[in-house]
Amino acid sequence: MTPQRLSCADQLPDLLACALTISAEHAPEADLAAARQAFESMLATTRAALPALPARELAQPLLRQMAAMGFAEDDETPRRPQAALLDRVLARRRGVPSMLALLALEFARRLDIPLVAIDFPGRILVRSPAGDHLLDPVGGAGCIRRTVGSCSNASWAPASGCRPSTYVRATDGACCSIYRGNCASCTGTPATPWPR
Repeated sequence: MTPQRLSCADQLPDLLACALTISAEHAPEADLAAARQAFESMLATTRAALPALPARELAQPLLRQMAAMGFAEDDETPRRPQAALLDRVLARRRGVPSMLALLALEFARRLDIPLVAIDFPGRILVRSPAGDHLLDPVGGAGCIRRTVGSCSNASWAPASGCRPSTYVRATDGACCSIYRGNCASCTGTPATPWPR
């Protein structure tokens, strides 16, 4: 699977493949087989650590487990490649929020936990389709969907605030496009938008 032959996230088998492809575009020397193996190992650890609850109740426990494994936002400025490239994020467990969101979404898919991406200004948030709140993949903190202030007061939210109409479900293509842009920014390489 070469990056040049892939044109749309819908053609990829999963978001992990999307992240691997985009990482390869920006760092051809990356050991993507080792990254996939590391992801599978973390998936097994996560599966064993989650509480015995119905799948619809596991969104926040999943994000808390990611935090317990050490996943956190890389807040170093300026951003460097290690904050965006999949193999390096998995090794360091620090990354840009879009990479952490892709990982959370893929963990959820593999564990049959219903979770959708929400294209929130300045962030990719996630939510359980049955839930009334949004979750930040960086640490699992929640904000009540009906209480706009709990999201718009977060340090990463835009100063202009948010309205319920701001919450738009993000497609896999949109998530991959945001991640690709972050990779380009962190590595200093050009990137074309991922088809949405």
